[in-house]
Formats: sequence, C-alpha cells, structure tokens
Amino acid sequence: MKKLTFLLFLISCNPFKITEKDITNIEVQTSLNDKYKIYNYTIGMGAMGDDFSVTKIFEKDEDFDLDEGFTIDGNIGEWISKDTLTINRFIPSQNNSKDTLTKISYEKFEDLVLKVKSHSTINSGIIYEYIFENLKINKNKITFYGIKTVLGNDIGSVKSFNLGNINFYKAKDSLASINIDIIYKTMNFTYYNNDSSIAEDQPEIGIKSLKFTPKRKILYSKLKNVKGVFHTVK
Repeated sequence: MKKLTFLLFLISCNPFKITEKDITNIEVQTSLNDKYKIYNYTIGMGAMGDDFSVTKIFEKDEDFDLDEGFTIDGNIGEWISKDTLTINRFIPSQNNSKDTLTKISYEKFEDLVLKVKSHSTINSGIIYEYIFENLKINKNKITFYGIKTVLGNDIGSVKSFNLGNINFYKAKDSLASINIDIIYKTMNFTYYNNDSSIAEDQPEIGIKSLKFTPKRKILYSKLKNVKGVFHTVK
C-alpha cells in the first residue's frame, strides 16, 4: 500500500520533475466515439525504484502533458459501447487473494462512462500464442480467422474479442503481432507457504496474455487508424 501511495504521489505532484525524457514506452488509442485519446505510458525510475505505468485520458485535440489529463486508477478493460469502457482495478495486498468476487462501480470522465471492476490481488499468469490468416474489425470487436495454436489451449479457428486492452505492434511497415490481456479466475490455485504447508483449491486471479501473429504480411498502414486499440508511438 505504501508503494501505491508513493506512485500516486509521483503522478499527481511530480515532485522529482519527471519529464517526457523519463518515459520509456508510450502507447495511445482513440476512443470509439472519437472524442478522446487514452495514453498508456511507462516511467523509468532508474536507481530510484521500479518502473511504473500510468494511463490517462485526454481530449482528442489536447496535447499530451505529464501534468494534465484524467488519470485512470486501474487497467483498461474492454469497450462495451462507444461511450462505455471497463476498467480493471486490483486491490493491493500483502496477503493471498481471498476470493474471486468482482465489485462493480461507475465513474465518469465528461461523457465517457467508466465501469470499474475491482478485483483482489493478481497471483497468476498464462501466456498463449497463436498465428492467424486474417482479421476483421467491426464496431467494438476484433475477429481473427484461420487461427492455429502455437502455445497454449486451442481456442478454435475463429475468435472474437471486444476492443480495449489490445495492443497492435509493428515491425517496419508490417503488423508484427496483436496482444490481448484477459482476466481469468478459478478456485484451483495452490499456495506453498513459508512454513512448508500447502493450501489447495484457493482463489486464483490471473492475466491471460494472448499473442496473435499474422501468417502473412499485413501492412500496418491499413491498421494505424483503428480506434479502440493501443498503438505504440515510442
């Protein structure tokens, strides 16, 4: 909790004069209603501590500024509609996750509705990799066709996801991969405690990272204006 408070203090007050030179990575997406830009960027702390990420919303025509914008407390989830976006908020704790419940609340930034889903602490993670033949983006969804599994569970040959927490990565003029993070919850986690005891069938809250790589070359120029996904700018 002390670490989280310190990070929020850095974001709000900028006491160490953090500048854009300290940003090691920055991604931006345009909202589905075309009114806002959402920036997700990483601040490199160097010897001062661990790097940390910040997500802020700006008016579409507003210039990016470290000291401006609406700070989102949590991670981008998915676009439910053109003016409603889910936010995943994880409650920091020194203890193990106690349940898999999701608490729902609502916040607003101007006319953008933020549906906040609060979860217990993350304690797990999985990486899956796939290749695909083609893709289609329609309204608030992206659909992959001709999917083949490289690593992880089979998800079928066609799969759709809501736009939102999706990253488009490029290599030169081509699409390199599309990465999607999804929250999953089970009651199948096993804790190995410091006293050598084992606690089975415990709450598991994790991030499932899906990487989709195109089988054939797709020009990034055809995708650079897609709304509702993150594009890397630095």
